[in-house]
Amino acid sequence: GNVKPESLIKEYFATSRPEIANAQHMPARNKMIDALEESDPYLFEQYQLELRSVFGFQSYVHNSGQFPLTSYGRLNTAPLFSEWTRRIVAPQGRIGIIVPSGIAFDSFNQYFFQDILKSRSILSLFDFENKKALFQAVDSRFKLSLLTMCSEHNPRIEGADFVFFAHSVQDISNPDKRVNLSASDIELLNPNTKTCPIFRTRRDAEVTKLIYGKVI
Repeated sequence: GNVKPESLIKEYFATSRPEIANAQHMPARNKMIDALEESDPYLFEQYQLELRSVFGFQSYVHNSGQFPLTSYGRLNTAPLFSEWTRRIVAPQGRIGIIVPSGIAFDSFNQYFFQDILKSRSILSLFDFENKKALFQAVDSRFKLSLLTMCSEHNPRIEGADFVFFAHSVQDISNPDKRVNLSASDIELLNPNTKTCPIFRTRRDAEVTKLIYGKVI
């Protein structure tokens, strides 16, 4: 039968058929969806079209070769968008985008993050907590980052500037909060995942790097 991914079902039927979205388990959802073929053939057909669109998109991402660094784990448009902007930027150009902070911290983004560090094309990443509703349309618990990159064909000096847990624009200009990290720093601090470590202050980063450098 057709593959019916749980997250897609819940999202698709949340408004039109909440009883399907809120069913106790997948077998119950699948049975209710199959029943739509007779009870509501239009909705059933639209759902099949949505499935085809989603799976077509997934197939393109995985097989096109356009997203070798971000087509891991559950697909997310933010990493895909980040990788694509870097591919199309002019050699002398720069990219400034707002993306979820997971672009640097989540394990399934590690290949992209490692690559922009090693190629010296990341300029800065400023991580914001949204407690003060800086992004008013975004939940206060959600973390967003200002990511700035340049072309890998015109790399800058090694190392990038990071700020973590910023609450205002002024925080990113605070020298006590700015941390400079290179690819070798990341490899020293997070050798397994090579994702970005998090520091609240520059001093925290300096002390941690010193300790790791002496112990490891």
